[in-house]
Amino acid sequence: MQELDLGIPQCAAVVGTAVGLGAARAGVSHFSVIAADIGSLFNAGPKVVEGATFEEDLSFDTLGGPRIHCSNGVIDNLAPDEKGCYDQIAEFLSYVPNHGGVLPPVIPSQDDPNRLCTGLRTAIPRRRQRMYEVRPMIREFVDKDSFFEIGQYWGNTVVVGFARLHGRPVGIFANDALNNAGALDTAGSQKYDKHIRLCDVMGLPIVQLIDIPGFAIGTVAERNGVMKWGLEMYKTLFGSTVPIFSIVMRRCYGIGGAILVAPRDPNTRVAW
Repeated sequence: MQELDLGIPQCAAVVGTAVGLGAARAGVSHFSVIAADIGSLFNAGPKVVEGATFEEDLSFDTLGGPRIHCSNGVIDNLAPDEKGCYDQIAEFLSYVPNHGGVLPPVIPSQDDPNRLCTGLRTAIPRRRQRMYEVRPMIREFVDKDSFFEIGQYWGNTVVVGFARLHGRPVGIFANDALNNAGALDTAGSQKYDKHIRLCDVMGLPIVQLIDIPGFAIGTVAERNGVMKWGLEMYKTLFGSTVPIFSIVMRRCYGIGGAILVAPRDPNTRVAW
């Protein structure tokens, strides 16, 4: 835990069966990835589960395979195989410092920071009721091929990851209008909370792309405690120390919008 708090990068690759303490280490790491062909993770194996809960004939994949843990946030990313896991860890490490007490690494960039991004002119529909894809927009304005997404398969109302701007690494956050119109739900709040903590301990500034109609509403949202977890995310955002640059792309409504657009200083805000 001390290494986590000091920002010494802790990465985990699940390239086999992870049980008990091994599973816990993967779940608590700064970044974790699982191999789709051989990875599984659980608190106890199928035989132990059968004796305790009477669930029979469980395979490793059914009990704790990639489809389960990449969709619930226990594991961040999915890779096709063992080599893919190590490739993703290497990419993750290229964005973060050796520890949180030094500046993140800057690499030479051949991508003109003042280039025209003409695709962005029509990326957001003029009609507010229409949705759009935010990932191509992220890739358009950051350094070419530098966007590294984290947690693609859970908390789908938001998109988070790393990218570079003129060679300098930053944390990325964006509301995803394709999922629940971008309304911030419980899983999305938890996902962003984790990402804020990661960026803060690594000293990475955060760039926010905001298009939010507020917190998710309805019976499902209330049962999942969206107000609780949304405000936990707010406390983390307010308590962070890295600079925040917010771009209000379209809507910024309700408590969720207020949390994102005005957490604390230093916080630069611009409107699309």
